[in-house]
Order: sequence, then C-alpha cells, then structure tokens
Amino acid sequence: MDKGSIIGNYEVNGRFFFFPINGRGKSNMTIVNSDVILKFNGTSYKKNGGTYMKVENIRIRLNPGRVYFNFENLFNSDKELSNNMNLFLNENWREIFIEMQDSVNKVYSDIYSEIITKVFSKFFQSVDQSVN
Repeated sequence: MDKGSIIGNYEVNGRFFFFPINGRGKSNMTIVNSDVILKFNGTSYKKNGGTYMKVENIRIRLNPGRVYFNFENLFNSDKELSNNMNLFLNENWREIFIEMQDSVNKVYSDIYSEIITKVFSKFFQSVDQSVN
C-alpha cells in the first residue's frame, strides 16, 4: 500500500507513555509504503444457479515504511505544546505504531472485509459451466 490515511475526530485525556496528554479535535494518521499481509477464509455457497464465496475471518497486518501523525487542538489549543507533542509522535512513529498496531489492523480489516465481501457476492462461477 503506497499510502493510507485514517482521518477522524479524537478525544484523549490520560497518559501517553509517561506524558500527560489531553485534547479533542481532528486527527490524521497516514501510513506510507506499507507491506500488507491479507488473510481470510472463504466458504462457497449456492445462489441463483451460481456458486459464490462467503468471506470470513479477514485479517490484515500492516508493516509501514513510515507513519505520520497529526492531532489538532492538543492541550486545549496550546499551540507550542501541541506542536511539540506532534513532533514527538512523528519522531517516535515506529514505537507508537507498535503500541496501536492491533487497533489499526482491526480498522483496516473491517474496511477490507466490506470491500471483499461485496466483490465475492457479485462475481461467481456458474455451476453449469464446465472447465476444460
């Protein structure tokens, strides 16, 4: 995957490693040059004379070449603290990604599950066709 982003709203009030952190606003996590391992199970089923595949247990594992973070409005809009925290996150992206990797993989698994399920529900191999 050349580039993928998770953009949305965030709310945090707690500690990150040993830093207190709080804020609420927009966030962007961009993953660049990632190797992607995609695994899933499939079960065939019959519908309207065709054979389709039901996709189950989709799992994705990302191994990014780089991750960029941006959290707006950290520390009640204290620009200097917010910029320094974003700088810290980006300088230590690998360690931070490892901490959140399971959650990120789950988000991407859910997205790809929907896409792959739609593809396999539309395309099928007809039971009446013979393979030479």
